[in-house]
Amino acid sequence: MIFYKSLPPELWLRVIDHIENMEEFCRVAALDKSFYRLINTDFRSLCYKNLVYRLRGETWAEAFSL
Repeated sequence: MIFYKSLPPELWLRVIDHIENMEEFCRVAALDKSFYRLINTDFRSLCYKNLVYRLRGETWAEAFSL
């Protein structure tokens, strides 16, 4: 089993609360679908507001972090 999936979501929420850099925040969201849902941030609307476009095969979180 992969390490990050063995920890409960409550613990990951505490870890996520301590992330200060938006780039790191986006990279955590891009790790796995479960993190993307856990973070619960609408990266698509953030990209639209900041005129950021994504490439084919790229997630909205990855596009926003670049």
